[in-house]
Parts: sequence; structure tokens; C-alpha cells
Amino acid sequence: MKKVLIAIAFLMVGYVVIAMWWSPRPTPLFIPPVTLADGSVEYQLIDRGADDVRGTEDDPVWVLRFPKGMYVSNPDLLRTEEQIEQNPAWKNNWNLSFSVKLPDLALVENPYDEPKHSILRVALNALPVIYGSGQYNERELSFSSNIDKYARFICRPGREVFPGIFLLRAPNDTEIQAAETELRSRGLGSHPGKYSYLRGCSVGKEDSDRYVIYDKSGAILGSASCFAHAKAAGGALCGARIWLPQNRDALLSFHGQHLRDIQDIHTKVVALLSAATDYDKSRNLSQ
Repeated sequence: MKKVLIAIAFLMVGYVVIAMWWSPRPTPLFIPPVTLADGSVEYQLIDRGADDVRGTEDDPVWVLRFPKGMYVSNPDLLRTEEQIEQNPAWKNNWNLSFSVKLPDLALVENPYDEPKHSILRVALNALPVIYGSGQYNERELSFSSNIDKYARFICRPGREVFPGIFLLRAPNDTEIQAAETELRSRGLGSHPGKYSYLRGCSVGKEDSDRYVIYDKSGAILGSASCFAHAKAAGGALCGARIWLPQNRDALLSFHGQHLRDIQDIHTKVVALLSAATDYDKSRNLSQ
């Protein structure tokens, strides 16, 4: 299980890398969850804006109001007084997760009391993420560009395991050379070693299967990994990274039997979060 959790962490590499960008400064800002009169609970996810200081008007602020009974895990509330004292630079209001029951995203009182195959966990953080053009361009570090880079230039789409879901495979030398030629023709660098990443596909070198996911129009919906070694224990654990209309991304964790339904799950998660977002209180979601 430890190995599985570590592998999921690599899928959400953006989450890990971004956390390292923050300088170790005191961040006293903390806006705790607020329980409203109808029993719903309001959370705020806060990044820092262009002035590089949290707590100012240009901060991207995502205000979410979850219904009464929603199982939400907020790491800010789990910290002890000792941990707060030892790490004053902790990024409050940076991330949270919630769990619901598939297939209809029903509320659960405690996901650990439910069959593991029935639970969907959705992890969110405060960092704005643009969708982008849908095609790899080194000048555009966007959600769709990065996935296209990995799926079509570092690895390759293999067989279509379900409609719009392609199992990735490692490229052969001819394909790598063709990719380098294409990128050179587009003016994306020419110095020696520039394209070493084209040989960086990890498929076949680890114990997970990787996928690229498209919607019905052919646009990139996200990427996923399912951990093959878990199949012997009753089914693979999967993680999928998807983009949200609030200009954020999310990491979905679910049992492998639901991979075939990931486009439908994405639609339901988007609808749930759109309904939960308080657009009047939120600020700078388009950043």
C-alpha cells in the first residue's frame, strides 16, 4: 500500500513541485471552515497573487460550500499546536479532499466504512491551472500541453482500452527520431541534449499502466495511472488528473473497475464543484 501511495504522488507531480516553490516565510493567514445555518460548510482555497504575498486583494481565492454530511479532509485542521509552532510557514488554505460514493457521487458518512471499490476521492488545491491549447508547445506550460507532451512525444498512445481512453506505450527509435524532427521543424530548440526527454517514457519500467483520456470531441480530458501490482489483491488502484472550469485541476483516486467510466465521472465531479463554488465570494478564479 505504501508503494501505491507513493506512485499516486508522482501522478500529481504538479502538486508536489508547486509546494517546493514557496519560500519558508511565516504565513499566519488561516481562514477556517465555516458551518452555515443550513449545515453546509464553507472552505477557502487561497493561492498568492502577482504581488507574491498571501492575504491581499489579488490572491486567487476559491470558495467552496459543501453540503451537510459531505466527508471532507482538511489538513489545516489536523495540525497540532506543536506542529503549528514548529512549522509557521505551513500553507494554510492550500488543499483539501473529499470523498463520495460511486457511481452517483452520493454522500458518505465515513468512506472507510464503505467497500473500497465504491469510493471516489477528489483532491483539490489552490493553484490556478490554465487548460491551454491541447497541443504540446514548450512555450505554454499548461494542463493540456503537458499531458500532450507526455502522451504523444515522450510516450505514445497504444490501444484504445475504452472509448477515448488509450493505454500508453514506450516509443521505438524511429518514432523518437520523428518526434525530434517535428519539434526541430517547429523551432523548439536545437542544441545537443535538447530532446533527451523524448527517451524518458517510464511505461514498462514501473508497475503501473498509464493512460491518456480524451472527451467525445477528441480534446484532452486528463491522464491516469493504474497500479498493476494491486490487481492481484482484488483490483488496481487508479489515479486520474483532470482539469476543472474553475481553472484548477483535481486528482481523482478510485478503483480500477471505474476507469471505463472516467469521462462520466469527470462530468459529475465538474457539476458537483460548479454547484459548490460560491462565485460571489471567490476571487480571481480565471488567473
